[in-house]
Amino acid sequence: MQARVWSDVFCNGGFPKGCVSELMASGRGRVLMRAAMKGPDDMLPIVKNIWGEVELGGYEGGVVERPRLNADVLDLRTGVIPENSILPHQELAYSDKVPTFLAFGCFQAAERGGITTLTDMKQVQQLLPHGLLGKLWDLGLSYVYNYHSNAFHQHAEAPVPYFDPAQWDNQWETHPSFHSRTPDRVRLCTTRPAFALHPYSKQVGLLMSVISFHGFNYGSDQWKKFKPLDRPMHCTWGDGSEINDEEFGLMREAYTQATEHVVLGPGDLLVLDNYRFAHGRTAYEGTRIMGGLLSENLPRTNLCPVPEPTVVRPTWTSLATVPKEDYMKSKSEYLRSAEPPYIANRMLNLLESLGASNSIPGYPVTTKEHCVQTASRALRDGSDDETVVCALLHDVGEYLCPHAHGAFAASILMPFVSPLNLWMVENHSVFEGYYYRAHMGDDPNGRDKFRGHAAFEQTCRFAEWDSQSFDAQYPSYPLSVFAPMLHNIFHRPPFWWDLDGERASRVSVSKQVQCEHLRAPSTSEEGTAAPVPDT
Repeated sequence: MQARVWSDVFCNGGFPKGCVSELMASGRGRVLMRAAMKGPDDMLPIVKNIWGEVELGGYEGGVVERPRLNADVLDLRTGVIPENSILPHQELAYSDKVPTFLAFGCFQAAERGGITTLTDMKQVQQLLPHGLLGKLWDLGLSYVYNYHSNAFHQHAEAPVPYFDPAQWDNQWETHPSFHSRTPDRVRLCTTRPAFALHPYSKQVGLLMSVISFHGFNYGSDQWKKFKPLDRPMHCTWGDGSEINDEEFGLMREAYTQATEHVVLGPGDLLVLDNYRFAHGRTAYEGTRIMGGLLSENLPRTNLCPVPEPTVVRPTWTSLATVPKEDYMKSKSEYLRSAEPPYIANRMLNLLESLGASNSIPGYPVTTKEHCVQTASRALRDGSDDETVVCALLHDVGEYLCPHAHGAFAASILMPFVSPLNLWMVENHSVFEGYYYRAHMGDDPNGRDKFRGHAAFEQTCRFAEWDSQSFDAQYPSYPLSVFAPMLHNIFHRPPFWWDLDGERASRVSVSKQVQCEHLRAPSTSEEGTAAPVPDT
């Protein structure tokens, strides 16, 4: 595969301190510095300058012991077989703590091969079928390591051990991923969500290593006689069921399309966002010396499911008399319960509840199905995540607030979506009336009074999706397809669209920095920065 051009991120000099935040905001997620180092001792100062306040971490949670090129820089030659490619993986995706950023330094290039691969996981998410994404959200993934004994490799005529057999006598029972032990092998297994919340950008995306773990990769004649689960590494769905050939093929094709090849030479330094890019390398010949640094391993933010906080009711009885210390404690508990993962999952639970007894009677489908079907049509029509989430939630208030259900949904979405989409949700029933109000003797053209409004055309399009979404035979996506989008929207800083107005004081300075990429001027139909005329 031909290497792609990175003209926007190549640099022959230094970067301003803390430029990682700029890289995330720009959507690049990686930077390459040519001939930046003379040796391993130069690597840490440059990386610290790029990472800014981000702390340096280690390889805690990994299953391979890694020596170092100096006191800080990991020696990445450990545990690798040059003639085997390393397939794309996000570092420590199988662990409960994950480094946000990685740095790779080249100190000696291979004689042949050894090309670094980078896979854009945002692009992978866009390429995968929505149904498969929903399954990834629902089930997560289980990662399996098998450490086989020397005797196993001798008697089974298996290939050279993938893992160092010297580790066979370690006390694996104390390893957090320990699963089982037999005379022939030790098995480590861990189950993790396939999606994760980025610690800094607060965006939800794929964090997984299914391609590099799957037993399909050990397809040599010696390994073929063993079930995938008994090969050195394997990956299954989180419930233990096998990822079938079609599913794995779709994932592998998405990874292939989203992968670029980068040739690193002596002194080159590559810095990555681990949540955005999976990395790997091709097979090589000769000596290849690579050093690595990891940022601090941070705990994953639990997204699905999120148990509600434990409630312990205080004893004070009035806001007029509550002591300050007691009130601040109560306020802290309240703010914790209002954190984005809780809000997003309450919305998902609300939609689930509209699938049965809480559904409006008299229509061919439940309110849940109507909302999911409308969102499915919006998604298939190429809408962005914000518009799809608006479609998903537009009728959640119809059971409780039938006479103002548009305003009900709009009040939920107000802090998180652009003014144009907010207006669309609040007024969608007027526009939908174009299709049915004549049956009641009313004017079906009531929406005409809004002609000239900046959101008029997009609300007409929304009404088309809405009006058609009562088809019990329509192939709607499962609700889980929309869960990552919902989390992304509700993880936005509240009132990001009004930082210069009356709500600016509600958004902290750090959150305002996070908002900048949402507020970029646009003349597109999304129009998040376009003015909304008075009506």
